[in-house]
Amino acid sequence: MSATKVVLLKGDYVGKHERQEHAKKEKCDVVVSFHLNFSTNKDASGSEVYYAGPESLELAKELLQHCVSVLGLSNRGVKWAQGTRAGFIYYYPMPAVLVEVAFLSNPLDVAKVHDPYKIEELAKRFAQTLKKYKVVGLDVGHLFKTSSPHDKGANCLKGDTEADHALTLALWTAYYLQQSV
Repeated sequence: MSATKVVLLKGDYVGKHERQEHAKKEKCDVVVSFHLNFSTNKDASGSEVYYAGPESLELAKELLQHCVSVLGLSNRGVKWAQGTRAGFIYYYPMPAVLVEVAFLSNPLDVAKVHDPYKIEELAKRFAQTLKKYKVVGLDVGHLFKTSSPHDKGANCLKGDTEADHALTLALWTAYYLQQSV
């Protein structure tokens, strides 16, 4: 079996929809957008996944189950993206999901995303689920935007950022997707 092709999507995903055009040009079969939550409520915790249409619902459920089982955080559910801040995934012309891995404002969640073994294991599980696709687009939230190249998303309690964590998870996922099994 040949390795899955991975495309790291770049450009704006709101407004100009450059990432969506990039995914279309590369003929991605699916797109996973990596993000992390932040809340002024320090008790807010857990993982959730948004999906853009019926063709991405099962993928959203699988990725959420991986987050919950590997990180041991609460299941905040699979959610319809329309009308939410995740609504931009509707502009991808292929199945798309947005994974909110954890809350960067909650100390317990932060400890989980700072555990390199947990993040690598999560990436392995994501890759196992995504290997059925020939071309996978990975969208790192807040990173690589043309309109605001310095946007790093939410700040983490440990001083790094949402983009740092999303990129780490995306790169590990890409690594495992490109391994032939």
